[in-house]
Amino acid sequence: MGDELRGRPAVLRASGASAGARASGGRGPRRAARRCHAANDAGSVRGSRVSPRAVTSGVVERVLPPGQSPLAPEALRSEALRQTGLHLPGPGPLGSFAERLIAQSEVARSFEDGSLFRENIEDTFHKVRDLAAKCRVEVLTPDSGEFLIGDTPAVTLRSDSTPWQIDTAFGDAQSVVLPIGPKHLLALGPSDLAGTITPAAADDLNTVQIRAATRYVYMRPNSGLEAFVRDQARLHR
Repeated sequence: MGDELRGRPAVLRASGASAGARASGGRGPRRAARRCHAANDAGSVRGSRVSPRAVTSGVVERVLPPGQSPLAPEALRSEALRQTGLHLPGPGPLGSFAERLIAQSEVARSFEDGSLFRENIEDTFHKVRDLAAKCRVEVLTPDSGEFLIGDTPAVTLRSDSTPWQIDTAFGDAQSVVLPIGPKHLLALGPSDLAGTITPAAADDLNTVQIRAATRYVYMRPNSGLEAFVRDQARLHR
């Protein structure tokens, strides 16, 4: 997740924003923070979706003989002949047969009862946790102002472009950020750091939360962030 540069938070290294930071320690808090990142990333509204199209493709691949493409009509036609003894001539009968395969499959039942969704969440959590275990934790505080938090708070990002890239693949990200309160934000990086960031950098990180949110962002009453949220929401929606 980016190149190591001591004393400067990973999330800000390519952005030109300034920050002061000092080394920090504590194995227990680091482990808890990484698991918090993994849990939020796995459970996010956007990150945890399971595509019905992906389920359909997976079902067809499982019921067809090995090596046959699920998109080939010949594969479905051969399977229909094997199961029913009938030669299905056109796309209509083949489509109906494919739908029957899908409806009867264990994968489709798992999708309907939610177990596939649960398995996807658990699998994502374990993968992200293993990747995050290789990172260190940065604790950032705004020099002035406050952080807000969106309904998808754990966000992967790169700050080497304008606007910052968000929701990048974990391995391509410079950091993963997660606000935990009005005055503290956790970020993953190559070094354990704790320090303050400029108001401009805090605005950039708040904008990340607004862009990543599915429906809502939350802030402390009287934080003075209402106008900022409205302006950024109009700009990025």
